[in-house]
Amino acid sequence: MKQIIAPRSTPIPPEGDGGFSQTWYPVSLAADLAPGQVMGLEFLDGKIVVFRKEGGAPQAMSAYCPHVGADLSVGKVVGNNVQCAFHHWEYDGDGVCVKTGIGDPPPKSACLFVFPTLERFGIIWVFNGEEPLFDLPQLPFPDAELRTASYRMGERLQCDPWVFAANTPDMQHLKVVR
Repeated sequence: MKQIIAPRSTPIPPEGDGGFSQTWYPVSLAADLAPGQVMGLEFLDGKIVVFRKEGGAPQAMSAYCPHVGADLSVGKVVGNNVQCAFHHWEYDGDGVCVKTGIGDPPPKSACLFVFPTLERFGIIWVFNGEEPLFDLPQLPFPDAELRTASYRMGERLQCDPWVFAANTPDMQHLKVVR
């Protein structure tokens, strides 16, 4: 049986046209996403849900059910699908609604945007686009030989980590900031 995939509900805005860069974004530590858990995360100017499929691979997609706009992050994982808690509509890894709670055939237009997703270096990465334009950088060692660790800044510091990295002491700061 050939599966019909409905068109995406909203296209990704082109680069430089009010959109965000099409690149890989780190969205979560891999250890924070347990099997069977649906995690709602802020992503760019919106929200996504991330969950693990049966084999353990992470999947990210738009967070709101097209039926009535319910937040899928309060739903659950059923096999390789994410199920909406409100009316039990289920969406597969392609973002297509494959089941409704009452058994009616799903509307062909009921689909979610699916983001390319990978787990690497202990991080879950999401690409902002339909297809990745490039792979994550390769290190000169096989992934299996690398050890990764995460560091949490804690709730006290309400600032993006890049601000700290950009404001570390260097000669420019020592000469200019007094």
